[in-house]
Amino acid sequence: MKQFLSLFLLLLLTHSAKGQFYESGQDPASIKWMQIRTPNFQIIYPSTFDSAANRLANSLEYLYSHVAKTLNHKPKKISVVLHTQSVISNGFVTWAPKRMELYTTPPQDSYGQEWMDQLAIHELRHVVQIDKLNQGLTRIAGILFGEQAMGAVSGLVPRWFFEGDAVYTESVLTNSGRGRMGSFTMEMKSLILGEHKPYSFEKMVLGSYKDYIPNHYNLGYTLVAFNRATYSDSLFARNLTFTARNPYYPFAFSRSFVKQTGLNDIHLYNQAFNYLKTAYASDTAADNNMSWAPVIKKHYTNYSNPIWLNDTTIFAVKSGIDQIRQFILLYKSGKEKVIHTPGNAENARITLAANKLVWAEGIPHVRWSNAGYSNIKMMDLTSGKVRMISHRTRYFSPALSPDLQQMVCVNTTADGRISLVFLKPKTGEILMEESSPDNVNLQDPIWSRDGKSIIVVLISKSGKALYQYTMEQDSWKELIPWSYQNLSMPHISGNRIFYSSDVGGTNHIYALNTETGENFPVAESEFGAFDPIFDENTSTLLFSEYSSQGFALKYKDIRSWQPTESNIQTDPLHAILDEGKKQEGFNFQDSVVPVQSFTQKKYSKLLNIINIHSWAPFYYNYDQLSITDQTVSPGFTILSQDKLGTCLSSFGIAFENNNLVYKTHVTYKGLFPVIDFSMDYGSPELYSVSLSNGSRVTTSNYRLITNTQIYLPLNLTRGKYLTSLLPFVNWEYDNYKYFNRATHTFIDALNTISTGVTFYKYLRLSTRDLAPKWGVMLTSRYFFKPLNQDLFGERGYIRTKLFLPGLLKHHSFQVAGGYFEQKAGGYVFKSSLAFPRGYQTGAPLTLNTLSTDYSFPILYPDLHVGRFLYVKRIRSNLFADYGKARYQIKSGKINSNLVSTGIDLTTDSHFFRVFFPVNIGIRTIYFPKERDFASYLLFSINFNY
Repeated sequence: MKQFLSLFLLLLLTHSAKGQFYESGQDPASIKWMQIRTPNFQIIYPSTFDSAANRLANSLEYLYSHVAKTLNHKPKKISVVLHTQSVISNGFVTWAPKRMELYTTPPQDSYGQEWMDQLAIHELRHVVQIDKLNQGLTRIAGILFGEQAMGAVSGLVPRWFFEGDAVYTESVLTNSGRGRMGSFTMEMKSLILGEHKPYSFEKMVLGSYKDYIPNHYNLGYTLVAFNRATYSDSLFARNLTFTARNPYYPFAFSRSFVKQTGLNDIHLYNQAFNYLKTAYASDTAADNNMSWAPVIKKHYTNYSNPIWLNDTTIFAVKSGIDQIRQFILLYKSGKEKVIHTPGNAENARITLAANKLVWAEGIPHVRWSNAGYSNIKMMDLTSGKVRMISHRTRYFSPALSPDLQQMVCVNTTADGRISLVFLKPKTGEILMEESSPDNVNLQDPIWSRDGKSIIVVLISKSGKALYQYTMEQDSWKELIPWSYQNLSMPHISGNRIFYSSDVGGTNHIYALNTETGENFPVAESEFGAFDPIFDENTSTLLFSEYSSQGFALKYKDIRSWQPTESNIQTDPLHAILDEGKKQEGFNFQDSVVPVQSFTQKKYSKLLNIINIHSWAPFYYNYDQLSITDQTVSPGFTILSQDKLGTCLSSFGIAFENNNLVYKTHVTYKGLFPVIDFSMDYGSPELYSVSLSNGSRVTTSNYRLITNTQIYLPLNLTRGKYLTSLLPFVNWEYDNYKYFNRATHTFIDALNTISTGVTFYKYLRLSTRDLAPKWGVMLTSRYFFKPLNQDLFGERGYIRTKLFLPGLLKHHSFQVAGGYFEQKAGGYVFKSSLAFPRGYQTGAPLTLNTLSTDYSFPILYPDLHVGRFLYVKRIRSNLFADYGKARYQIKSGKINSNLVSTGIDLTTDSHFFRVFFPVNIGIRTIYFPKERDFASYLLFSINFNY
């Protein structure tokens, strides 16, 4: 019983995070869905993606046993949903309900493997990992709680393992994979060889605001690869088994390491770190490349995508933990000038011709989260004007022709067709389109110097290659043959093509002589060199080079350069991968996948709208459950969510106050407006009122409350500002009986109509920002009871908040004001607008509020106390609140002034290595009017982290 109680508490904590009930958003309502059923998968996809869906079905079935081999587990059948309308390149696996979701648009920075194959291997490994937890006590919990039990227990498995193991798997089952990419491994390598003291395991796992920490993919791959080679390929399979069978043990996953190796996860991390520090030190090759400008870095900062403007000025993209991404001009003196702050252009290639910059920027769909566009933008560096070239398109990596008469970019359609599109730069009009050979993915197109051909990277199952497409002959020519080395960012100068490649596991700059075919490294780097661009006037090669402090701009004079024997050696982790490939005895890219034409049938959204995935032998409201409010009642709960994420529903019966109460909640998101409905029925109520003549009036009923809300979640984000608009209307019915003393009767039922809007627009935040530098938020709501307005009146409020920059970086000054008013009838309601901090909410006729906040970080200690507490940031907030409330009393109306000032002192911390940060601290308030002090404990959890 003790074990099940522990597991029950674990479920509550997991529900608080709502991680396992994740829904990624919705696809456009107009999509017609189809499905393919195979022995182990159900593929759900738009009807226009039929051939690609059939190919994926074959790949998944072929990979099924091979991906599962080293975890010694074959998972149960799972649904796979394909999102084709989005320009995001991603995939994930989640439970409750369990499914795999894949975003089919290929990225512009991937390695040498077809995108859908990458997703199939990586995400299928996640399916095996989580499904393996369905054993022992977790399986019993699954009988009691449904799929949410495995979702909860998966929270005990560290994220670094999930992603690291999947990256390792994609690398040993193919000839490529992220484990072989220099751009992927360079971050861990630079930290391992850094001069500073090694970071603690807690810091590496939970991150930092002080220093840049590689994500859990990078850390996880390093740990999984090293420890599988050092101990056993079944090491992590046993970890999952132990965790599933003993979820009540604190740090069960780590405890399994001790049982198998005698070392916990911290010791294994230190062991891998020390081994690689020695191995990397002996394999380092680098040139003495010179910094282009004397940039002094106080924090981790990236300078990338350099472009020559003249011999004293270059264009670059600047980003880092201290700031958002910006376009800058960097002068030889080291001075910088910000010229533009782009929107979502994380992996965009930026090209220049005749003082015109062009790039692709992601634009979300105004309503559908799983749809969006990639539009082309152009900036005139002379005037500073930015304009949109294309609208509602799926264009990537644009490049202007030398004469500015054409622009080429990669086009990826929602049905999976890939091509080069040639546009008119002024209008965005399509001049011509050339389909990709065999529909392979295309990356980084650039123009030849004469403007007659395009140099472009091709990606297929055979890896990557560099090709030349000549428009007049309509022909394709291979320049660099197919291989599994990464190849990116080609740049043409004369008869040479400069590019970045990761032969040996580290990216260096290479030069291909198109006349002689010679291909040699021209700039070698310790951790990685990218984005080459050559100045013919000075014979200077400019590029971005990585270090533990981020990318810096370096240059090398190659006027007298001659090909020499390279010092490039192989990353020691590659030997581990090669040994892993031998153990697997299988390579997907060397295999021929058996082709079968599966039956394709219509998938009905309506018939599949109910998908019960979880339940509980008690009642709880999973919409509102939190760590500070764990309301649980005897009864039961049933949860449903359809596989397309359009309908979320729950039904429960709660035994409250010796009565049964029936509760249901349905949210339908498949239409342009969202419809939300909830109902509670039960709890017999007795109403009794004494009259002035001594008699009593009584009545009773069963309480019924329904709430129907229709709202429009509109995403208006464009450029550097995140923008949202959410108008709504709400109808609440409550049969609670109010007594009307004027008529000596009970009012049978109340209908409350409310309508309002929420709006925000604010500048994107950097990692360290506590609040936006610039922004505005506005909320308003109006309530009225149309059938009983004389008794209940009407009320409403409006509140706005401005975000302004503080005195120092990451300081935030905020000003907020609000107004509430109610026209009272026989009843007066509490204010819907918050009172000044420290005061209890009252029921005024009017309330005016004004508040100011000044938030700032104090320290980034990165302090850990064992594995139980890790403090990342200490911060403070100074505030002053003023309110003026007007009340109705028997003798008339009175005003009350409410004033409070105070200070919040809090920490952003992690407890028990839970990834979601906890903001905990104390608030001290002084009330000048009352000359009194008060203190409160502050506690919140950031589940969006």
